[in-house]
Amino acid sequence: ARKQAYLTALETRATQALERDDLAQAEALARRAIGIEPGRESAWRLLLTALARSGNLAGLTMAYRDLRLSLLRGAGLAAGLAGVAGVRDRADSQCDDGRDGRGGQGRVKFI
Repeated sequence: ARKQAYLTALETRATQALERDDLAQAEALARRAIGIEPGRESAWRLLLTALARSGNLAGLTMAYRDLRLSLLRGAGLAAGLAGVAGVRDRADSQCDDGRDGRGGQGRVKFI
């Protein structure tokens, strides 16, 4: 109960920081909440909002990737990511000579 109250307070303060355009403070508070409870969707939403509003596209992309990985881990799918990367690497190595018959990029051959 105490942990939940603390997380709620962090999110309330982050929301207030967003309302007054203190984006760095909102980001810091959201990250603190995520550090305590990585599966807390509302904290991720606050973080992504702060990063987007500040124009930090690199940070936004990294945070989104971290959220996606966190969700996959929570669903027990993290181990499958290595397999996905392996399929992509094999597909990349199967590209033809770089022509697709229309002057475009090479296409992936069926494996």
